[in-house]
Amino acid sequence: MAELKFLTPSTKFRCTRCTRCCSLDVMLSDPEIRRLGARADRRWRTTKKSFRDGRLVCSLLEGDACTIYKERPILCRAFPFIAIPVSELLESGFQVDQDAIRVSLADTGTYVIIYEPECPGIGEGEPPDPVEILDLTIRHLREMSEKGSPDH
Repeated sequence: MAELKFLTPSTKFRCTRCTRCCSLDVMLSDPEIRRLGARADRRWRTTKKSFRDGRLVCSLLEGDACTIYKERPILCRAFPFIAIPVSELLESGFQVDQDAIRVSLADTGTYVIIYEPECPGIGEGEPPDPVEILDLTIRHLREMSEKGSPDH
């Protein structure tokens, strides 16, 4: 079983703008696909990619800068973090770290934040805001559940 890394009070993060995450596929919601227009790969529900220095990267990347940074997709904003309901982890057989920060919402339950430990920004900067990460995660899930064609 995979080992999950949980956001704890000692976790720090600062984006180093290394662009490693810009080679990942992020699942775009219909509103994001509409906003990105021709820059979205509708079939795979992600941004279009191009080859650079032998690796596949987001076509919105110019040099080491995202050309739509202020309007980047929700999952790009949240990376390297994502909120997961505690109940789903327990049902899947994962143990939740005792020190993991828990965030509760009256209508949706209790969440923990997991993160990608290979991100070079982990261990740098300040503690991330778990409420902001949860808000981004829930916003993405709500947008993903919206009905509507990405072609309109």
